[in-house]
Amino acid sequence: MLNNIGFSPVVLIGHLWGARLCFILAAVNSRMVKKVILIGSAPFLAIHGNQNPHPAEGVEKPLSKTLKNFRFVLLRNCGCKPWIEKYAREDTFSTLRKELDQ
Repeated sequence: MLNNIGFSPVVLIGHLWGARLCFILAAVNSRMVKKVILIGSAPFLAIHGNQNPHPAEGVEKPLSKTLKNFRFVLLRNCGCKPWIEKYAREDTFSTLRKELDQ
């Protein structure tokens, strides 16, 4: 599609779910992408809530195929902002602490 428009290579900027989509698009069509800017995204560790409106498998499957060292953490009773959610806050920070210690 980008080739048809004639604006290739492009700069992709994505936030949250859009950041993941930009990353996948860039991985699949690297010649058409000049630069990728990801905002609010962890491209190698995805922390995802099981009540997030974006289904977990739609995040985990494509990224695990694209990223070499991809890891996925699914949090229970959690939507899309785990660091502020009542039931997922502690698990989120625990996961982040473990990631920072590696």
